[in-house]
Amino acid sequence: MGQSGAALAADDARWYLRLGPGHLNLNESIDISVFGQTLPQAHASMTNDTSLISEVGFQATPQWSVGLTFGIPLKARFSGTGSISDVGELSQAKYGPVVLSVQYRFNAGGKFTPYVGFGVVRLIVFSTSDRALQNFDIEGAWGSALQVGAEYRLSAHTGLFLAATKGKLSTKAHGQLGDLPVQADIDIKPLLVHSGVVFRF
Repeated sequence: MGQSGAALAADDARWYLRLGPGHLNLNESIDISVFGQTLPQAHASMTNDTSLISEVGFQATPQWSVGLTFGIPLKARFSGTGSISDVGELSQAKYGPVVLSVQYRFNAGGKFTPYVGFGVVRLIVFSTSDRALQNFDIEGAWGSALQVGAEYRLSAHTGLFLAATKGKLSTKAHGQLGDLPVQADIDIKPLLVHSGVVFRF
């Protein structure tokens, strides 16, 4: 099949799957309060993680598509920083961000197709584990997301891709340090860098 034939076949393939490893950098800002009062210089950090990420999408027109990004749940460790650094590890959580986005493709039908997208991100918390904090719980949250990426077509139904998704969301976590009620106000600006193989069908 020639290049023009491959492009026609690719245009007929409306569904796609982008599959590959993704690294999530959380870029978090966490303030700690006790009895509703913010503790001076009391913060926390969350570890970043890498997982297998997939995006399933439908190409409504040659330029416009809708995609849903998700993956194997990630793990984050919360540790005290600043004035509570001596507390050490506060808790752990297993979570998964899910992104629903609308995307616009440039150079539709070409071998190299950059794209941009915008949409919403949902933070889903599957489980938590207590460490220094007991009865630890994180609220799920909604936020916004922006995407940039590009595909390089290898054949009518396969290709390579590289994408970056930037999100913004806020949530809260609660727990107890001994008899003290602790709240964490969490602002996250996650950056997901995702690459791998795209399949069209």
